[in-house]
Amino acid sequence: MDQTVSVEDILYIIAVICFIVAFFHGFIAMMEFREDRKRAAMLLGPAALFVSTLYTKKGNYHRKMSSLFLLMFGMFFLFASIVEN
Repeated sequence: MDQTVSVEDILYIIAVICFIVAFFHGFIAMMEFREDRKRAAMLLGPAALFVSTLYTKKGNYHRKMSSLFLLMFGMFFLFASIVEN
């Protein structure tokens, strides 16, 4: 049996890791809303990710990192889909 790891498998693994890290940063960002803006953030729901004034300084950092890792997830997933064995 041939048990070698292909480039496609490695790209899928990297994509999954990027998604897990993006989820972590997104979760932390959702905990860092400003006290005076929590109601507006809850009304916006997922769209609150695009409104930087709702977050504290720490929340903005995690919001940016979550967006970056979601972008990386998409890139690696696309690359893995394109690569042929």
